[in-house]
Amino acid sequence: MPRQKGQKALRPFNHGKVTNSVKRQILKQLEKTGNLRGSCAKFGVSEQTWFYHIKKDPVLKEMYDAAKGKALNRLTEVAHDRAINGTDKPVYYKGELVGHEKIYDNRLLETLLRAHDPDTYANKSQVQIEQHITIGDKAKITLANMLGITEDIEDAEFEDITDSPESSDDD
Repeated sequence: MPRQKGQKALRPFNHGKVTNSVKRQILKQLEKTGNLRGSCAKFGVSEQTWFYHIKKDPVLKEMYDAAKGKALNRLTEVAHDRAINGTDKPVYYKGELVGHEKIYDNRLLETLLRAHDPDTYANKSQVQIEQHITIGDKAKITLANMLGITEDIEDAEFEDITDSPESSDDD
């Protein structure tokens, strides 16, 4: 698609300007915050450029995965602490601080329980579907012909095949 008058040409990213020092700083920032976009932006690197380097350098990819793991561990620790120990909320009376109230985040606790023990705490929904299909005589004949059944199909008995235990002939 041609450029419109006055529109700037898109320039490809210069992937070579990200030094090892900048990469280490981005990884360190990522470990602290868990935010790749913010970590890259702090050092003047786009996410696209970062992923270019990740793709080209397997060692950097390993370091990146490790930094993400550390960030996740840190976030998990903070979430556990807030859910179990709560946070202190200042209480004011007539504009003066008179104490603190301990606030517990039950929703956060529920989320952590679901993550750590999904069998017990997951939102469970089960759907059971039963379907009974009646096939007309013409369809039975066509099906028999397709399957290569040569006996007189019009007089044949067809058994009802379902997955439900009630229809089992094993009783």
